[in-house]
Amino acid sequence: EIKGGFEITLGGNVRGFCPYSQMGLRRVEDAAKTYLETHLKFLITKFEENGKNIVVSARAIQEAERQEIRESLQQSLKEGQTVEGIISSIRDFGAFVDIGGIDGLIPISEIGWSRVEKVEEYFTVGQKVQVIVKKLDWENDRISLSYKETMADPWVEGIKSFPEGSSHQGTVARLAQFGAFVTLAPGIDGLLHISKLGGGRRINHPREVMEVGQNIE
Repeated sequence: EIKGGFEITLGGNVRGFCPYSQMGLRRVEDAAKTYLETHLKFLITKFEENGKNIVVSARAIQEAERQEIRESLQQSLKEGQTVEGIISSIRDFGAFVDIGGIDGLIPISEIGWSRVEKVEEYFTVGQKVQVIVKKLDWENDRISLSYKETMADPWVEGIKSFPEGSSHQGTVARLAQFGAFVTLAPGIDGLLHISKLGGGRRINHPREVMEVGQNIE
């Protein structure tokens, strides 16, 4: 590792330079740990001074390979299809999945049937997952995926366990001005309207009588 990137041994005493930005398609947190002593294919992008100044790029080759994969996937990938992939990175808004050399996004809203607060509580980088292709937008290089749709919708069967008039234990999931959302089972929340919370007295906000995480009947 040297200033601005890496010194690359191209064979014998031949040395080249590869900037950090040209080492791969994705930015990595610890470049030295990721790349030192590894073997990669490089494209020579500059050859000057009879070989004393050689600049190379691994990214250029990887981008060309990704374009070939993209064109192949355009022929085979369909909306509604179930595919296997590997979690490549995690963000606040969702998780990116490598589905054979190209990334798709599982938005946070498509991770679970219940409300998801932290993506990292569901996925880790390198984890294998089954996902359903929700939308393909090849013009903008966007593939939207769903993880939750590979699991049974709790509202289809689970709701049968909650007939009108029955009593249940639930957990306060979140509070809003108009009432409290109560989780009755994974993926199934009910609304407890503010008019049902005061025990006969008028309240201005549910927080006056309950808090998130509280168990109630």
